[in-house]
Amino acid sequence: MEHDEILKKLLALSAEPASEGFTNTIMQRIDAVNANAYVYKSLVSKKTERLFITVFCSVVLLIFITCFMISVPDFSINNLNIFPHDFTAWYNTLVFIGCFWLVFAINALVKKIRWKIS
Repeated sequence: MEHDEILKKLLALSAEPASEGFTNTIMQRIDAVNANAYVYKSLVSKKTERLFITVFCSVVLLIFITCFMISVPDFSINNLNIFPHDFTAWYNTLVFIGCFWLVFAINALVKKIRWKIS
């Protein structure tokens, strides 16, 4: 207890009051640091990014074209029937692809929402 009293007196004698503009100066420095937003650098160049997007869109388009070709009855190329007439397997494949992309989109949406929250 006595030790606390001595420390309190020592602190009161040695502490100097802050200058008048101390708080404003500190706040201006903090605001200046916050005003300069950090710009993230991309891991890949814009050209490579465009290439990735083009390839991805091409693959998705080819999948949809293939699904359309499978679902059309009596589809033929040069009068050669390349698909069998038993469409149950193809229907199941189309349902699987549709469910896959639906779950993929829902998962991406949930991750985006969680990222915004945290």
